[in-house]
Amino acid sequence: MSLSVSTEPVRIVRHPDRVVELRLDDPARGNALDLRTAEALRDAAVEVAADPGGAVLLRSAGGSFCVGGDLRAFAGRGAETGTYVRAVAGAAHAAIQALYDLPVPLVTAVHGAAAGGGVGLALVGDVVLAARSARFRLAYTAIGLTPDCGASWFLPRLVGPRRAAELILTDRVLTGDDPRSGLWSPGPWTTRNWTTRRAGRVRPGRRRR
Repeated sequence: MSLSVSTEPVRIVRHPDRVVELRLDDPARGNALDLRTAEALRDAAVEVAADPGGAVLLRSAGGSFCVGGDLRAFAGRGAETGTYVRAVAGAAHAAIQALYDLPVPLVTAVHGAAAGGGVGLALVGDVVLAARSARFRLAYTAIGLTPDCGASWFLPRLVGPRRAAELILTDRVLTGDDPRSGLWSPGPWTTRNWTTRRAGRVRPGRRRR
């Protein structure tokens, strides 16, 4: 029996096989990152890091993994916009760092949209699973921003600097059924239980970075 020990918009679920699931759970908003969600993710990541079990699984509820920053929450704040965006980014970066520093393997499972900061959140995993429905898009050039949430750090290390620059500057969409991406292990995972079992098969132990 799984034990849920956290609340929306981010939940922690501890499974009997010592897989600790960190679940983005605000599907009506595409698991977008506003300040509340970013801070909840940061706090949950720190909590999981203190007791990570044998492996950690990062996944999401609903039709999207994470659509990135909540632009509607950023709008209409006038002179306070910069302060708000920095607070969201700071909390999200702290979450990414806590996940990156986990002492056990991290599996990220992506379905639907992973955009903007959601791409960095996906790529922090040691093993990245992408369903056929997954759609990865950096999206930053569309709104005149530079990549955050670790995307500009992860991408060159995964696909090389030239391809990373091309993905960032062209805003090209990558799909989960493309085996040539170099960013993930393609499906055909389709169910929640399949992904949890896959995470459970990851050998426990310290990560090597």
